[in-house]
Amino acid sequence: MMPYQSQAIAVFLKMLPSGCTRILEIGSDIGGEVLSTMAIKTRALVVGVNPATDFPGLVKLTRSFPVRGDGRFLPFSDGSFDAVLSIATMEHVNGIELLLAEITRVLKNKGLFYTTFEPIWSSGLGHHVYARVGEKEARF
Repeated sequence: MMPYQSQAIAVFLKMLPSGCTRILEIGSDIGGEVLSTMAIKTRALVVGVNPATDFPGLVKLTRSFPVRGDGRFLPFSDGSFDAVLSIATMEHVNGIELLLAEITRVLKNKGLFYTTFEPIWSSGLGHHVYARVGEKEARF
């Protein structure tokens, strides 16, 4: 696990309300390390979402469930999570308003949403810049 992931988990755990039973991690790392760590460090059921076809990798998952899907279209009921964690994911989302609306929808009233952008959101435009002209796309 990368240091920025460990730091985000430490802050999230300090903020996590007692009695939290269901946590959603959006943008889980391919190996599921954050997902597994959150399940071990809490008594909550932890669900991780990532659209990658190789998600999750080979990390052993304990009391956690990977869901291959798009955070902008979550397959969960309204108010089904006590907390949502997202580490270094927002700069990868095209249509951030859809993601934020989904987080609001699945989060319980007065639930916790915690996200980090460092170390990769390095400017006001973000870490990733996309340009598309016709059928060609450039990424920087």
